[in-house]
Amino acid sequence: MLQILIVVVCVVISCFLIKKEAPAFVSVIVLITGVFISIYMLRIFSVITGYINVLINNIDIEKGYIKIVMKITGLSIATQFVSDICRDNGFNSMASQLELMCRISIVMLGIPVIIALLEMV
Repeated sequence: MLQILIVVVCVVISCFLIKKEAPAFVSVIVLITGVFISIYMLRIFSVITGYINVLINNIDIEKGYIKIVMKITGLSIATQFVSDICRDNGFNSMASQLELMCRISIVMLGIPVIIALLEMV
């Protein structure tokens, strides 16, 4: 994690220095850095998923609900990443629309969990 922080600080400083000379190049650098960070985070996310699978196997929890929570988490992370890229490049309305789409998708994904909770009551 410390390595990622160091890389990000170096990228930010580099982008600050070349921003006036080549602003389009800065956007590409930020996008590439974001992709590398996402790939790194996917490895961490797979470790977390492994721990959750161990937990599911040891505790009597409905696997379908855990899958829904994992999908919602992944969707939220991906949406945040893409909407931040949109905002960085001046596409604020597109970022807002993307976030709205994500919220609607989260509600749709969460309906089975809500129904199960209502049936318990």
